[in-house]
Amino acid sequence: MRVVSTVEKVFGMEELLKNVPSKHTTDNLGRELRSLKDNQEELNRKLSDFDRQGFTSGGDTRRGNTDPSSTVFSKLSGGLEALKKQISNLEKQAAIQDIRLAELDLRFQILETASYNGILIWKIMDFARRKNDAVSGRTYSLFSQPFYTGRFGYKMCGRVYLNGDGMGKGTHLSLFFVVMKGEHDALMPWPFQQNIQMGLLDQQDGSSPVSDSFRPDTSSSSFQRPTTDMNTAILK
Repeated sequence: MRVVSTVEKVFGMEELLKNVPSKHTTDNLGRELRSLKDNQEELNRKLSDFDRQGFTSGGDTRRGNTDPSSTVFSKLSGGLEALKKQISNLEKQAAIQDIRLAELDLRFQILETASYNGILIWKIMDFARRKNDAVSGRTYSLFSQPFYTGRFGYKMCGRVYLNGDGMGKGTHLSLFFVVMKGEHDALMPWPFQQNIQMGLLDQQDGSSPVSDSFRPDTSSSSFQRPTTDMNTAILK
């Protein structure tokens, strides 16, 4: 089972790596941006020199002649504007690359913790602070990382209200099961009919976990094939 899980993670990482910008591409983008900024500084310096020397646009229109300094000044100004546009475009590309890398990094983190055997072990860190956030209304609920019944199986997650929800608000912790929209839903039978077991364990006092299991209500929209990112969460 451990070998299969490792192979599945490697397979998923290979898929993600197809979308990672190569180091060569990123380095080239950085070098091009630095070169353009150097050119911009050089043009700014030349324009400043022209200003200090008292050159202005215009020319001897009475004789039909054009002042050479005016022509050079105009070319420098036009070149500077073109450079500014190029730099702006490259900065936008660099920002997009940064966003893509951040998104891929997050997906790698999710992939690292994803389970493909239908079991989710969800450890809620900094529980006391998060519980206070729930009581104060700053954060109503938390979602777990996705987990799967198999590499090409159903996609699911957990949702918890640390200060309770509905009739349990203010007195209980409410734990929900959520069917998510997955990459391979077209291959799966619907509605979702897998047996569901949920449990809670207090790690401090080592008490026995509180658990319950149930079969899905196949008439509920919560277990139909998702048409949005996730179905309505279901509580036993």
